[in-house]
Formats: sequence, structure tokens, C-alpha cells
Amino acid sequence: MIDFIDVLGRVLGDFRGTPVEHAGPHIVVLDPRQPEAAAPFVADPASWTLPGSYELRPLLVVGQNVTALDEVADDCDRALVEIASILQDFVADETGRPWPCVDTQKGRTVLEAALVDGHARWTSRGEPWCGIGALNDRD
Repeated sequence: MIDFIDVLGRVLGDFRGTPVEHAGPHIVVLDPRQPEAAAPFVADPASWTLPGSYELRPLLVVGQNVTALDEVADDCDRALVEIASILQDFVADETGRPWPCVDTQKGRTVLEAALVDGHARWTSRGEPWCGIGALNDRD
């Protein structure tokens, strides 16, 4: 399993100044043998266990929202894209408008998190804009 805390830290740099900062996103690694240990962070943690599985299960908690990250647990770039997309949806839900919006040569556009040639990128109309984690580094 990848280091989700490191991945989340990289993504959070892109979300400075957004409602994500106040939502306190964090990673909970659910141990199916002791789901109750996640109770301070996840409502009804036993419901997040998979029948017959004893593997640790990474969960992203953002406000009251919980998302399982099993599908991206072995690929850092896929995890960056998944977490960025979840946080992007959170910002849009909280503000009532799409985010992040940038000005390009083709006009104003909303960036989307995507894999481009196996790398996590923010894209504008399908074209790479910058790496996920580097959005605030652009001038």
C-alpha cells in the first residue's frame, strides 16, 4: 500500500484557500479486525469492512464524507488523481461553483484531475496544465 498521508499532503497544496482547509481531510486506515478503532473518525466503521477480507482499508475522510481508496492503493499517481477529484467535488459542493478555474489561451476553463501518460496532472480541455500538487506553483 502506498503512503496515503504523503499523497494527501501533496494534493492539499493545491487546495490552499478553499473550503478543504477547514474540512480537515485525513486518511484513516481501517483494520477489519478492529473496525471500532476507526470510530472517532468514521461513523459506523464496521460498515466499511469487506466480508472475508483482513486487509487494511484506506479511507479518505473529508468533513462527513468517507471514500474508500482501495482501488488506488498501489498506484501513487492514480491516488493523487482520485483524491484531487474528491476534494475538487467537495469544493464545488461547498461553494456552488466549479473549481479550479483558470484562464487559458482558449478562455476560462475548469481544470480536471487526470492521468496523462501515467502521471497525475491537472488538465485543461484534455491538455496537461500542471502536475497535481503544483497548481499553486504556477504564475
